[in-house]
Amino acid sequence: MRFSRSLIALLALYFVLPTGEAAGSDWIAAPQPPYPLISALTKASGVVRLRSILKKDGKVKEVTIERTSGSERIDAAARMAALEWRLDPAKLKASDTSKGRVVEMEFRRKESDLDIARAVTLQAGQRGSAWQRRGTIFYPSSARFSYRRGSGTVLLQFTIGFDGHPGAVKVLESSGYPPFDQAAVDGIQTWKAYPQFVGESMKIPITFTPKP
Repeated sequence: MRFSRSLIALLALYFVLPTGEAAGSDWIAAPQPPYPLISALTKASGVVRLRSILKKDGKVKEVTIERTSGSERIDAAARMAALEWRLDPAKLKASDTSKGRVVEMEFRRKESDLDIARAVTLQAGQRGSAWQRRGTIFYPSSARFSYRRGSGTVLLQFTIGFDGHPGAVKVLESSGYPPFDQAAVDGIQTWKAYPQFVGESMKIPITFTPKP
């Protein structure tokens, strides 16, 4: 089961409002962040103030959080979106590349949006449905030549970073064979979750089985 694209689109469109500088016309690209699912379900809201350091072509070089919303998930979602913004180069000021520009994003929940979040969560029951892309986790070549090490399972724990990729990956339960453990850690970092899962902590077992 996969997420309904219409539900994901609704989450992205109705939750976040640009305010102040972010609502101005200087930006030629300003994608809005999706509202993190857990934040919506727990009724978390708030305003994030960000400072974006720009390049000469108007693209964002660096984003820092000037004032937190009080929620790490919301802050991470705002920062992730701000990195994709682009200012009209014709309106670029000298200070934009040194001190940067301050923008604010307001995350506000509505009851109808909460229902949408619940619907998406209900569809996320099947393992793997949080992922929009799952890279290949390769079977270690060294294991192919060892009968006793032919198969094994690694339990990983990690947090979804602002870019959607797993970060701070830890081995909670080893397979007992280091090459399996390392292959699992390396491989899981090529996966990418839907933006709504930014900041979420996950545990996933990775099983290695030799091909016949």
